[in-house]
Amino acid sequence: MSLFDKDGKLRKPDKAALGRCLKALTEPVEQTPCASLVIDGGWLLHNVKWEGNLTWKEIIKSYLHFVKSMGSQYVQITVVFDGYGSSTKDHDH
Repeated sequence: MSLFDKDGKLRKPDKAALGRCLKALTEPVEQTPCASLVIDGGWLLHNVKWEGNLTWKEIIKSYLHFVKSMGSQYVQITVVFDGYGSSTKDHDH
């Protein structure tokens, strides 16, 4: 679906409809190499576990290892950190 409506206004997200569509996808899909993978940086920070007393270099290596293992069949991997400041639109973000 287009991000914008016919008047050029940004559409509101319909997460419930997206969830229903994703649940409907129960058939296995044949894995083919893809050009790129985009990873949400916030999700990445919550999913890579590391122990205390590690150096910055060791922490970075663990993140890189995790990202590379996720995207082994991709040509390019991009990690996006999209922080929002506090605003009246926090619920949309």
